[in-house]
Amino acid sequence: MTNPLFWNFVIYLVYFFLIFKREKNRLTVYSLIFLYELIVSFLGFYTFETGIYQRQFGSHKESELSFLPYFFNFIAVLIVTIPLKGLKINQALLEDERNQRGMYKFLTYSVCAMTIIYSVVLYFFSRLLSGMSFDEIYEANHSGEIGTFGIPILDFILLKVYQIINILTPFVLSYLFVKLAKKENVKSSIITILLIFLP
Repeated sequence: MTNPLFWNFVIYLVYFFLIFKREKNRLTVYSLIFLYELIVSFLGFYTFETGIYQRQFGSHKESELSFLPYFFNFIAVLIVTIPLKGLKINQALLEDERNQRGMYKFLTYSVCAMTIIYSVVLYFFSRLLSGMSFDEIYEANHSGEIGTFGIPILDFILLKVYQIINILTPFVLSYLFVKLAKKENVKSSIITILLIFLP
């Protein structure tokens, strides 16, 4: 296979398992960062191989892709994350853990609620546009070609909700992955992650 996206995925996969083995099968801040990069690299490969990328950005062939940018990105991530190598999950938490937990719990429930409500509203809106496929509706909505229900205030609110979700989601997911790594509330953390991603 000559697809650079595949080899990009392989590099992150191999490096993640090397870290994971060295850390004695435990997730650390360092390994979590590379787990995230591993997922992103897999999604890049998947979207290209399934044709999603081509439908979005036009026809592209494997021969047009270069491995060098992906390799340089991998090296850059290695360099930037060096200070985090010895950092354990419990050291990443703030001293005032009680206040921190309360804040992240509030953020987590807020992001879940906003994501689900936003998705339900857009689902019902998409039912009104029966002549378009879901990916066409998604693209048209985010490029500003169509409004939601033609109500400016609703369009404004939904845009702001979407922006807030995008800003808060990385913090919430980081908190949930830390909880998973510490084996705290594993079931509720997994369910919450799925609730954020499934819609």
